Amino acid sequence: MRTHPNAPALALRAIGMHPKYTGYGYGIAILEITQKCPEQVYRLNRGVYPRIMEQFGCTRAALDRNLRFAIERTWENGNQAMLSLLFGSFGTNWVPTNTEFIRVMTDFILHGSMEDLPISLPHVLHPYADPFTPASAGQGGLHPSSI
Repeated sequence: MRTHPNAPALALRAIGMHPKYTGYGYGIAILEITQKCPEQVYRLNRGVYPRIMEQFGCTRAALDRNLRFAIERTWENGNQAMLSLLFGSFGTNWVPTNTEFIRVMTDFILHGSMEDLPISLPHVLHPYADPFTPASAGQGGLHPSSI
């Protein structure tokens, strides 16, 4: 099973999660682990979270709080179309738990199509680019075919 090496970042940016949130960094790190070892989605508390806490030097409470905050802000301000596509059965009026969010995003990274992502790789890799600029803006914009 091959996935894009930057799939976690691409997926989080596609749903509108902003990199300014500490939880975004935690989310990428968690999704990188679950992308390589999908069975880890069932061992988040004992397997994945301790690794993330060590990597970032944070407490379990900080990890949970910051990830939850990033998810909540994404639900309020993110890409509602992508959220509906990925979390359709949950709806965008209901915010998933951290675990539910990680499981759905891991499933999308492993089994979804990178062509479904409405952002391009160069926009994600360039630290000063605005990945939320619509393709119709004419400034390089975002288009799924550029992934």
